[in-house]
Amino acid sequence: MRNLAVLFLGITLSATTYAEINNDELAVLKQSENDSIQQSIGEIERQADTRLKQLEELGSSVTKKNIISSKNEPVILSPEEYKNYGIEPFYTDSEIAFYKEAGEYLETKEKNNILMSVSKSGKEYVGFFGENTDDYTGDAWSVSCSKDRMTDKKRCVLSKFEFVILYDVNGLRTTVSKDLGSLNDRQNNYLRVDNKPSFTTRGIYLNATSKSIVEQLKRGTTLKTRFFEWSGEMYEETIPLDGFNEAYSFMLKAYAALR
Repeated sequence: MRNLAVLFLGITLSATTYAEINNDELAVLKQSENDSIQQSIGEIERQADTRLKQLEELGSSVTKKNIISSKNEPVILSPEEYKNYGIEPFYTDSEIAFYKEAGEYLETKEKNNILMSVSKSGKEYVGFFGENTDDYTGDAWSVSCSKDRMTDKKRCVLSKFEFVILYDVNGLRTTVSKDLGSLNDRQNNYLRVDNKPSFTTRGIYLNATSKSIVEQLKRGTTLKTRFFEWSGEMYEETIPLDGFNEAYSFMLKAYAALR
């Protein structure tokens, strides 16, 4: 997994563009912010890893009850049991697998061949959204939302491959690469939905542009990106948008639900 530390640093600088920050100032900011940023990243990655393991235990589709025996075998709850465990489902007509030993659950729902798998643990939400295929966990959109235990700041990250959207009190920010330390911000990077005109910037896309990007993603079928790293390498990705609407909707709802 590529390091997200500089991603969070760059995205929190919402009022300032990279063109307005020199290298010395950026280095100081990276150093001073590193500890708190790394803690947030660690929490998000821990959650994602836990949920991916649970999905593998449950099989490619919980709705088909392909449950594989494990040390902490989940129990499928009936709707009448939700209150007993303090569970408030995100969706109607979903199925909830409860892990008694961990006190955690995984909620799943399938609609139009899009499998939605979401869960909550304390002040953290995680979700995966994509076509119900054998490689679901590898190709799904992932969402992680959390609230900082010390500052109460809320933050959500929606991603697939290298493409990332971050949502917090400052609005939306978008990047075509998770590793902003390697991203060459002296060259334009590109983002294109279907055959619409490309978006281009150096560094990250800030709130106003990100809103326009999201509106196109909601209606599109394919996202294409291109970016350059300081090494001189050029990278391109083609990202199917199946499941994006479900992932984005979950992100907004999870952010609002964080208390």
